[in-house]
Amino acid sequence: MGAMKRFRVAVAFLMLVLGSAVVPVQSEERPALEIAPLTQLQEDILFDSLRSDAVLALPPLKTSQVVDPNTSGVWAGSKTNVVMKMSEVTLRFRRKVEELVAAAQTGKDLTNELLESFELVLKAQDDRIELRHSHAERAYDSQGVWVPIRSRHPQTLVPFIPGKKGSGVYVAVLQTEDRNNNWGVFVCPRGVSREGKKKAIHLNPSFYELFEAKVGMEVDAEVRISTSGQPGRVKVALDLSNDLPPSRVATDESISASPRGLVKYKPKLPFDFFKFKPHTSVQQGALVITELHNRAGYLRRQFFSRYLYLHRTQEQTGVPVFLTEGRAVNDTGECYIVVEQANTWMEYDKVPASF
Repeated sequence: MGAMKRFRVAVAFLMLVLGSAVVPVQSEERPALEIAPLTQLQEDILFDSLRSDAVLALPPLKTSQVVDPNTSGVWAGSKTNVVMKMSEVTLRFRRKVEELVAAAQTGKDLTNELLESFELVLKAQDDRIELRHSHAERAYDSQGVWVPIRSRHPQTLVPFIPGKKGSGVYVAVLQTEDRNNNWGVFVCPRGVSREGKKKAIHLNPSFYELFEAKVGMEVDAEVRISTSGQPGRVKVALDLSNDLPPSRVATDESISASPRGLVKYKPKLPFDFFKFKPHTSVQQGALVITELHNRAGYLRRQFFSRYLYLHRTQEQTGVPVFLTEGRAVNDTGECYIVVEQANTWMEYDKVPASF
């Protein structure tokens, strides 16, 4: 038997054992992920949680399709492992151009009285939110302020972080028992004035506004399918919002008797700031879609999403805010809602297998 014939026999035997060839990693371009803005219902729930000091419980963005046990049982033995994490969120505030212009028209130059910009970093941990102000007025605030997110007692203190040149801000943190799936805060930049004989504290609209923000993302997804020796297909796809750097590999597809799909987010560029102004809402995040398809035609899609919402609101928080000298008697100005929400759901179908 010639060498070429022996090679063909070996290939035929391998195809018989595996059922089909393995499809290599695919590098197809994925369209940018479009995320709907924060809804009025979500915003109402966030305000209710804040004002009633109740545990945050955002409704799921989508729910799994309900199917009979036989359909869901087809995928017994299959394994899906998806890890998605967001790193700390950095908010960059800049002085309002409108305020500078208005002051200039009255003959006053605010350029040297205000910072060009300052940053507030939010880092959600298991039991607390860490806040770091880039230009904090007090040295100990520069090292970080921690606010618990899982407290059995009502939050009676919303701390105010004084900043240099009027860059003060307070952050109202919502309670949550499930920090991995949702957490939220209200970030409110404010100016401070003291009026009257008793020097009552007033929180006024800030000279600064949210201009841009930055967040990092980690995604590691792996899926395997149990086929009982028959050919099967798995596919993993990663979709990213427009302002997150694209991944070097966005999809992986495999067809074999023991298929495995794997996608790890490897950004082509460093994470950078994205614009918030002039918008009132900006959303960033990632969506992982896994597909399992067996020879009988049964198909299961599972979705894993993790989204960050930034939303400006003029509605007053209505929470007590305390400075070193005491409680502020009034509070006016815009706030920014920062929310992270994760969700997972499944969909089922039956499509003739072409493998």
